[in-house]
Amino acid sequence: MKNKKTPLVSIGFPVHNGNSIKKNKFCINISESLKSILNQSYSNIEIIISDNASTDGTSEIIKNLCKNDSRVKYFKQPKILPSVENFNFVFNKSSGEYFKWSCHDDCISENFIEENLQFLENNSEFSFSSSPCFFDYNFTNKKNKLKFNFDLSTFERIKNFHKISSFCHSLFYGLIRKKNLDKTTDFSKNYWAMDWIIVLELLLEGKFKTIDNGHIIIGSGGASSNVMYTSSVAYNNKKIYYFIPFYELNLIIIGKIFKSKTIRYLEKFLLSYLSIKLNASYFRKKLKKTLEKYNS
Repeated sequence: MKNKKTPLVSIGFPVHNGNSIKKNKFCINISESLKSILNQSYSNIEIIISDNASTDGTSEIIKNLCKNDSRVKYFKQPKILPSVENFNFVFNKSSGEYFKWSCHDDCISENFIEENLQFLENNSEFSFSSSPCFFDYNFTNKKNKLKFNFDLSTFERIKNFHKISSFCHSLFYGLIRKKNLDKTTDFSKNYWAMDWIIVLELLLEGKFKTIDNGHIIIGSGGASSNVMYTSSVAYNNKKIYYFIPFYELNLIIIGKIFKSKTIRYLEKFLLSYLSIKLNASYFRKKLKKTLEKYNS
């Protein structure tokens, strides 16, 4: 690294019943996930673990793996928090210049932090970065590697996000500048598609790139593949979602788009249209699933 300083990197690890039965044979267990963090080649890290009132032995696994590591800060929630609040909890407890969320069924290469930190330290115009991404069922054969380059204008970054939104896991779980993440919406708001909101806000702040080195494996059955938590009571109680499921996303992102000084006037209307169009796309997918279920 060119800079002599060694920035502190915070890794937030929200977990609830991480030792539960696997959904498929490819799933990564919580021990593998934690070891991939503890064994990072870059050592100036803090690991904030929030055990969300687990009842399946998760606590014992964490304590056994991390008992001799002073970098670990362990918190056991007395009662279950909404998932997004647990994500917000670990972020609020962090103190590093850089931050990364990691789930109990995800795994990162031992050089993930080192390589992404070096990239961000040398490229100040980037808000965040990540390494090539695989879903767990594709990693063995190295199939369907996900790489994204948002070294683009603000307009192009937001426009291109709508093309890859369903596969933005590696962006959300990348290494993020804390100062940029501080400017995003409070995660505890528990809005629909909070991961998309956060990623879009970060792209409005700066660029993103998938670097060549390292990798991240995303679990296909856990929270990292469904950060929107659409089964939550909070979502079911919001009547606005029956008509505009991406209501808060539209409100927040369109508002920031029109405040942007780097996006042209006509471009703002196009990006607003793409944001609103997400609602129609959702209803089409929902109708398709309903028809498939009815015809099966």
